[in-house]
Amino acid sequence: MNRSDFLKAILPIAAVSAFAETAPARKTAVVFYSWSGNTREFARAIREATGADVFELEPKTKYSDSYSVVVKQAKRELEEQYKPPLNSIPDVSKYAAVFLGTPNWWGTMSSPVRTFVASGALDGKRIIPFITHRGSRWGNFPADLKKACPKSEIADGMVLWGDSVKKTSARRDIAAWAKKSAV
Repeated sequence: MNRSDFLKAILPIAAVSAFAETAPARKTAVVFYSWSGNTREFARAIREATGADVFELEPKTKYSDSYSVVVKQAKRELEEQYKPPLNSIPDVSKYAAVFLGTPNWWGTMSSPVRTFVASGALDGKRIIPFITHRGSRWGNFPADLKKACPKSEIADGMVLWGDSVKKTSARRDIAAWAKKSAV
C-alpha cells in the first residue's frame, strides 16, 4: 500500500486533500559545477540512479580550457574569496535534498559552487556532497560547506578520483550510494 492509499484509508477525504497540499515535497535535485567533465559524469550517474532533477552551474565567464591557467585562477579566486557571477541560480526551493557536486579546487569547493552556496538557496535543505579530485580527496570541502550552510543538514558524501567516475565499478558504487542517500 502506498502513502496516498494509506492516508485515504485512515483519514477523511477532506483531511487527505489538505495533507496532500501541505506535505513537503520529498524530491531530490543534483546541483553541480564541472570544469573537466568528471563532475558532470558523476552528476549523470546520480540522476540515472535516482531520477533526480539536475542543474549545472554555469559561470557567466567560462573558465580557460588550460588546466594550468585554471589552477592559478582558482587559487587567486579562493584567496580573494571571489564568487563568480553565474548565468542563473537554480531554484531548489521545492526539493528536500540536494546532491551538491564540485571538483576539488585548492582543497575546497570550486568558485562557481561557492557562489551558489552563498546564495542561501540551500538553507534548510539536506545537502549530499560529492567531489572529484586529483589527489586531495575531500580537502576542507566538508568543513567549508558546514560553515557556509549552518541552517542545512550535511549528509555523508562521496569522493572520486578524477575520471574514475567513467569506470563501471565506480558507476555501480555511485548508484548504490545515491539511492541510499536520496530522499
